[in-house]
Amino acid sequence: MGSSGASGFRNGYTGTNAYLVMKYAACPVLLVPPMKKFLNFKRAVFPIRPVAGALRGYEVLCHFLSSPSTVDVLGLSYRNMERGTKVLEKIADEIKDESNGDNVAIRTVWGEGMNVAEDVLYYANQNLTELIVVTNILDVTSKFGFVGPYTQAIIHN
Repeated sequence: MGSSGASGFRNGYTGTNAYLVMKYAACPVLLVPPMKKFLNFKRAVFPIRPVAGALRGYEVLCHFLSSPSTVDVLGLSYRNMERGTKVLEKIADEIKDESNGDNVAIRTVWGEGMNVAEDVLYYANQNLTELIVVTNILDVTSKFGFVGPYTQAIIHN
């Protein structure tokens, strides 16, 4: 479904219908920006906070990837102590067995330490990313059905 409403003047806000569907859908929702073709993607970025289960959406993502492809797991943390550990690699290991059969390379990299939306958009632009996977784990305020400010900023940009 489209990512912005008919009004289009509210920069930084998801369209009303897209927001309501994302909020109440019992399944994953794919938002496609205006004027974009739906393709079999070769480069995706999967931004996560370094917590267990952060890559639960991979089973959905793999259906949109063509073979061979690359998924960059982008760690979003502003605590330097996490960056010095192998926590991001351990989380990525959760899906590596699953991804080998899909001919998908899983890479891990840490964000720049700006804010979540800026890190994701900067990385996606620098690496010619074709698909950004956004889950509710991006926004700290992860209430059921809540679409937080970082997610909205990524969707609109």
